[in-house]
Amino acid sequence: MEWFNALGLEAVVVLPFTLDLARLSPNEFVEQILVRDLHVKAVLVGENFRFGHKQAGDVKLLSELGSKHGFDVVIIPPVVYRGEVVSSTIIRREVAEGDVSHAARLLGGLCSHGEIVSGTGTGRKFTFPTLNLAVEQELLPALGVYVTRACLKERLAVTAR
Repeated sequence: MEWFNALGLEAVVVLPFTLDLARLSPNEFVEQILVRDLHVKAVLVGENFRFGHKQAGDVKLLSELGSKHGFDVVIIPPVVYRGEVVSSTIIRREVAEGDVSHAARLLGGLCSHGEIVSGTGTGRKFTFPTLNLAVEQELLPALGVYVTRACLKERLAVTAR
């Protein structure tokens, strides 16, 4: 959201992925969410974008529905970094496996937010204190110790998971 704001985006809508939302057909999703609720003028999607119940909709169908309902569909080509197509699947895999450096390069940076909480004191016993965050992200890196930059004081920190 902070990156969107930095790019000048004025508003973001985050829809919780509920069972009701998951059950909408592609047509229902476009008519109810994009047209009726959001009044979209344009939708930007990747070339392999899928939507609707059981991912039945694709960019071709979205373009057809856009023409029917009066909004533009812009298909964004994939981002390629050093010959590798950047995808959410690759990012999730790299983070889960603990290769956060690679994930950060692909994304242009990584950031975690959370409340500072007490840990077990292990870092203090063996090296120096670590910062412990109660994070809300659903994807966390593999267990390990990572060098990070703390936004609080712009200093390097050690983060353990």
